[in-house]
Amino acid sequence: MAWNITHRIALKSCPGFFRLWGIADMQEGGRASIPDVLEMRTEEILAERGPSGIVIAGDIEDEDRPSTRAIRRASFAERAEVVERDADKHAAWLDKKVIPKLIPLHKETSHGIMAVLAGHHWTQLTPVMNSVQYICREVGRLTGRPVPYCGEMSTFIDLRFESPYRVGHGVRKVGHIQHGCGGGQAIGAALRHLDRAAQGFDADFYIRAHDCRIEAMKMDRLAPKETQLAGEEPKLVARNLAFLNLGSATQGYRVTKERPEYPEGGMMRPTALGWGSLRFIVRRARRWEDPSTNLKADIRIEI
Repeated sequence: MAWNITHRIALKSCPGFFRLWGIADMQEGGRASIPDVLEMRTEEILAERGPSGIVIAGDIEDEDRPSTRAIRRASFAERAEVVERDADKHAAWLDKKVIPKLIPLHKETSHGIMAVLAGHHWTQLTPVMNSVQYICREVGRLTGRPVPYCGEMSTFIDLRFESPYRVGHGVRKVGHIQHGCGGGQAIGAALRHLDRAAQGFDADFYIRAHDCRIEAMKMDRLAPKETQLAGEEPKLVARNLAFLNLGSATQGYRVTKERPEYPEGGMMRPTALGWGSLRFIVRRARRWEDPSTNLKADIRIEI
């Protein structure tokens, strides 16, 4: 579990709006990856007029995975220079093919790339740096704006929406971002994975990747009200949770008589290309929601 990434978002009005875009499983360099999908997403993000940010939930490139990393280490245990030479070539490829595609997303949006996870596909460039860390470092260096690397597989992201009228007042929304693992081609399987994560990782919204399926849902979680006035009847409060499973830029299937991709080999169903997003609407609560009418953030899911 990676550390918590906190972002403060200063609202200019109330109600205020913020969009959190999700990207994952681009798998750049893979035979089934469609570069146009990321290009279209970039155009969509840069056309957004309001404040926004991006989270990348893993598998930026189609490179090593846990099994091939182990094989590589074993195969060249006595030839470290071979692995180092491959790492230099891979870093040069990232500089040319991957990093330039991420620079506009980070540089030309109000909050840039807010969190990046390493999923399954990455390679070890040095004893202390993997390819995802390298991407974050270089995009940050080239834009003059740090890119938060959040470790492997999962992290929390802490959004603090600050009131435009009262200093020190605002509303907080915490998200759990995971790359994901395991299978699940049946409709609803991704949502079951998200629901299981929600049992152990407390958050207001959950974003998951890995299986390249675009699925979403919302649900309420009930709890007793923490504070109440003397003589007041006990009350329950509901917290609305949002679940978003991201898609991908890889079609899985290729129309060819050549060797099929592994999804086709396993007769897995084709997946929809693209990704979803979350839209936060920050407003004053109604009195029936909160007698003090503090700020409240509603979450809308778009897929």
